[in-house]
Amino acid sequence: MENIPDDVYLYIIIRLPAKLIARMRCVSKPWNDLLSQPCFIKSHLHHSVHNNKEILLEFDDGFYISNGRPCKARYSRPPNRQLSYFIKFPVDRTPFGKCFVIGSVNGLICFTNGESLCGSTPGVNICNPSLSALLHLPPCSIPSLCDDIYFRFGFIPKTDDYKVVKVVKFVELENTDGLQVEVYSLRIGSWKLITERFPSHMRIHYRDTMCRDGQDGHVHWFCFNDMTKQFTIVALDLHEETFCQIPLPDRIQENTRDIYRHTLGMWNDKLCVMSHLKNRKVEVWLMNEYKVAESWVNPYIFNEFIMCKTKYPFRLKVNNGSLFEAYRNSLAMYDPVAKSFKYMTRLTPPFTSRVVRYVDSLVWVAPSKSGSTLTTSANSKLKRKIDVISGE
Repeated sequence: MENIPDDVYLYIIIRLPAKLIARMRCVSKPWNDLLSQPCFIKSHLHHSVHNNKEILLEFDDGFYISNGRPCKARYSRPPNRQLSYFIKFPVDRTPFGKCFVIGSVNGLICFTNGESLCGSTPGVNICNPSLSALLHLPPCSIPSLCDDIYFRFGFIPKTDDYKVVKVVKFVELENTDGLQVEVYSLRIGSWKLITERFPSHMRIHYRDTMCRDGQDGHVHWFCFNDMTKQFTIVALDLHEETFCQIPLPDRIQENTRDIYRHTLGMWNDKLCVMSHLKNRKVEVWLMNEYKVAESWVNPYIFNEFIMCKTKYPFRLKVNNGSLFEAYRNSLAMYDPVAKSFKYMTRLTPPFTSRVVRYVDSLVWVAPSKSGSTLTTSANSKLKRKIDVISGE
């Protein structure tokens, strides 16, 4: 064994499940040093994402983690077999009550615990089910007596940091001070109020919950502008911590009388708006170039049968198609070539299930610690080896 080159070790290990690799860290200090390096963790995540290892987690809308298995897991690719042995939340003695998913990014699941998202501040938690690791975030500094709370969870590639965003509207305030924004940084390990406020003339759609948001350093809300009387998208740059507005296509603004509902999502890594029309059709709009209003395109219009069932699109690529969560009781995959849907599996229980994308990862949930167990030269050498292996 000692004569096997490191390249061969890495070639094998990078393909193993995160849970097994975590156990292998206990073999020896050199193995722990090797498998704990940020470059190895990133390469393992890259391999999971780009080798058809995406998993769908099906939660009840208001789930419990007391039994350690609050969701069902299945591969996103056919035959979509269940993975009951693979995903396991840590059993915690803390009385959680009902929990609600905020988002899923790079193998981390962010969720709140509490009976309601209104009237009180629920606890916020980040979990990596592959490692059975759970982090309770410290209490927020914003007072709990508020009208509405809107959460988002995202990743910043520039700083390799994960952030939870909390937008709060107070009952007694209707001006700018009524919308405050607090951000938790996983790298730093604390909450902070950001100086820039959420635009006061924007009304967030309460039911607009995007589980597949925040992958590229931005999170979004679908809003109504009380000043212009038009719908718009408000985006937060998680790195700069600044807000901006993203205009919707002119046709959406012009046909407001013909539209009874909008859904904001991500379709194959592009910002997406689905307009549900009163003629029982649904239009899909994709933004080809981020923040460029002229880049909106309208490639798909679904018929009445699909419109009745489609809830919102996932950010997935499966056999060149896109997965949808069905409104009633099933998952569906759209094939843009055949221009047809294929219903994949039944959700249980219907009406109250919520499905999020998940990927096996070694990303830890504790705040980052400075320093490296390897020297700079050794770490650079390791990174070059991993880049060669993971880039094949």
